[in-house]
Amino acid sequence: MQNNTLHTVSEQALDNLLKQAFLNLDINDPKNETLMEAISDQTFSQPAGIITGAGKPIFSAKLIAGIIGLSLVSLLIILYYPFTETKRSSLKQNIHAIETSGKPVTREQKNMPAIPERITPLKTVETPAINSVHNNQPAFTNPGNNLPNPSNTTIPVNYQSEKDVNPEDTSYVFPVLTADEIKQNEKRKQKMVDQAMKFSKEKYVTIPQSNHSSIYWYEKGTLLDLHMQTVEVTNLEYKTFLFDLLIHNDKQAFLKAKPNQTLWNTIYNAELGKYFTQNYFSDKKYNDFPVVNINRAGAELYCKWLENESKKIAQEKDIPFSRNYRLPNNMEWSYAAEFGTKRGSYPWGADSIQNTRGCFLANICIQKMKNKLNPVIDCKNKNTDTYTSSGLYLGDESLTAKVYSYNLSYSGLYCMSGNVAEFATDHKTNRLVLKGGSWNGSLEDAKIASTEIPANDGASPYNGFRIAIEMNYEGMAFVHLDPNDPKLVFPKLTKPEIKENEAQKEKMIKQLVTFSKDKYAYVNMGSCLYEGQLVSTRAFYMQTTEVSNKEYKTFLLDLLIHGKKEAFVKNLPDQKQWTQKIEGAFLQPMEDLYFSHPAYDNYPVINITKDNAKAYCDWLTIEANAYLTAHKKPLINDLRIPADHEWAMAANNKTNHVTYANGTNNLRNSKGNYIQNYECVAYDDSKRDTIHDIYLYKPKKEEAAKPDVDGELFTTLVNAYAPNLYGIYNMAGNVSEMVYIWNTKTNKAEGFGTKGGSWCSPDYFLEIDAKQEFKRPEKPSPLIGFRPVMTALVKK
Repeated sequence: MQNNTLHTVSEQALDNLLKQAFLNLDINDPKNETLMEAISDQTFSQPAGIITGAGKPIFSAKLIAGIIGLSLVSLLIILYYPFTETKRSSLKQNIHAIETSGKPVTREQKNMPAIPERITPLKTVETPAINSVHNNQPAFTNPGNNLPNPSNTTIPVNYQSEKDVNPEDTSYVFPVLTADEIKQNEKRKQKMVDQAMKFSKEKYVTIPQSNHSSIYWYEKGTLLDLHMQTVEVTNLEYKTFLFDLLIHNDKQAFLKAKPNQTLWNTIYNAELGKYFTQNYFSDKKYNDFPVVNINRAGAELYCKWLENESKKIAQEKDIPFSRNYRLPNNMEWSYAAEFGTKRGSYPWGADSIQNTRGCFLANICIQKMKNKLNPVIDCKNKNTDTYTSSGLYLGDESLTAKVYSYNLSYSGLYCMSGNVAEFATDHKTNRLVLKGGSWNGSLEDAKIASTEIPANDGASPYNGFRIAIEMNYEGMAFVHLDPNDPKLVFPKLTKPEIKENEAQKEKMIKQLVTFSKDKYAYVNMGSCLYEGQLVSTRAFYMQTTEVSNKEYKTFLLDLLIHGKKEAFVKNLPDQKQWTQKIEGAFLQPMEDLYFSHPAYDNYPVINITKDNAKAYCDWLTIEANAYLTAHKKPLINDLRIPADHEWAMAANNKTNHVTYANGTNNLRNSKGNYIQNYECVAYDDSKRDTIHDIYLYKPKKEEAAKPDVDGELFTTLVNAYAPNLYGIYNMAGNVSEMVYIWNTKTNKAEGFGTKGGSWCSPDYFLEIDAKQEFKRPEKPSPLIGFRPVMTALVKK
């Protein structure tokens, strides 16, 4: 468009004027005068007027154009108003006639957006009382057609805009918070940050990597360890975020992130939509309900805001911070919802959306359940005009439910199915998808495997989100460190990392010098049968768990801190063994992450040599004795790799002899569940790969049944499964443990081997008396770890 030299009018402003001719324009308004003059300039390319004798126009072209424009406006109003009123009246009569007839009203008849229409109300029958399905729900009543009255206290913010507000639009009036509101908001923010920093159990659940196999992600690759919010982000949490933006004058982010509540007008009930538009985000009654009508950009801004606020606290307290707050991807979301159950389509491990009493286990659109197989929805509530599961209990005005409603999933998460469809990103394309279905969703939408593609940017009264917190590993000290690489760059530790490592070392030392019962088990002097002979041992202490990645990293970092670079390089684990020993298993993620990523801190250290294990024992002994010397206390004996008969004594579980190293004669408990982490195959169905020194499942019989699964893909936590009577974990399975082959007659070591079997071993090698599994047990392997012992003269 062209602009005159005096006035600049945007094309949008002109379009608004021309498209909305029914507006009452005030001709005394300077803005309208500007618009009229701009129209005249564009309507008449050559200005003309009636010239007086003095050469001055009596009527300018601009004035003529203005008169013509106003005349057109008036004419359009006269013609348009009766037509629209007639059409509106006719439409109201049609809708009223259809609604009173008992037949469903279509989207087209109501002139509303094409979303799933409301189905004819269902009949109901009485079932046992529903008490436990909705936890702590508000005591709403169903007043028929009367909508609930909003509470007296509302948040003084106008979030209801018909369109996204341009950050440059100065016409938007931002709320002004009082000093008391600012103080309250700061208090809420600090609580949210504190919960995230400490991974508060009621707010965040740990979803460990590869703790269980999954039918949804196993073939796609390895997942990272996550801490996922137990509930969907609430209105109150999101308001706290928006208010904090205002307090810090970040108005652009505020406008970008604020919900578009007018989207409530797109739901099946216009009156209910109007009510929620006015109250859902403002009324404190809905504080604990999930935030909706926000787009992907708003959700990601919220995640980044909480991350930045957490980072500030970490910097103030001088503690390491290596985290990423974000939306989960679709595979992570599915894995968290399933959490290794593999028992059903829904997060509670079943294929039914209702329990045996007819209670709904998720908030979905129950109208969509009416079909030939399920003609009647059972519910105690006699209200027959309900739309959602929550509406059965709270009344027809309830669409979403409180975020902590219904039963927890196996992983400890609320509402993974139903309530609001949750934002996730596609793990390949990073495209926004929806998981879990919403209050308007069907049975299929609520299943773990379902994935929906949201319209536009995801803003909808059906969609919300929850946070996933990933522990970053890019800045950690052990990423892709190859001890054979001549260009090895030593990691540079920050002050917080050094401080954290010193604290961990001190903790390990104190556990040793005090022989903490949860870390060191006392094994009495005694005898047991081992390999057909009666063997005796002196009393000793044995570490209750295999040495973990975190403990071994503490050792390595301490070497680096004290400038012992040669020893640091010499004792690095060889993580390439993951892919070299087990070929074709797509284990590159394990090679990259197993020792580097904090998700595996409490997993057993592997891929180290006998000399590496010995160096660790020597280091911890020296550090412990230095501590005792400084405190003028008696020194301790040396930590060491155990002799095989010592290991057998601990494995026999305070008995004379048992078959397996878990201290029993069986590999399953009375319920049929495995009680250790191993390959779950028989020795006869395995064959040794002589090149890679590993036993692999190769059944001799054709069409042999596939092995059972113990729930673990590789190694597992060092304190997984139940301990034996000494309090020692994982003597059978997980990792084969280093031992010296001891001659009790000469009281000398005659060789080196392993005992107990690993996560990849067949059943035979879990036996206490099993022969040696590996030809080169002193070499690094993803199947071998260790636990130290110490000769004890006096029990402490």
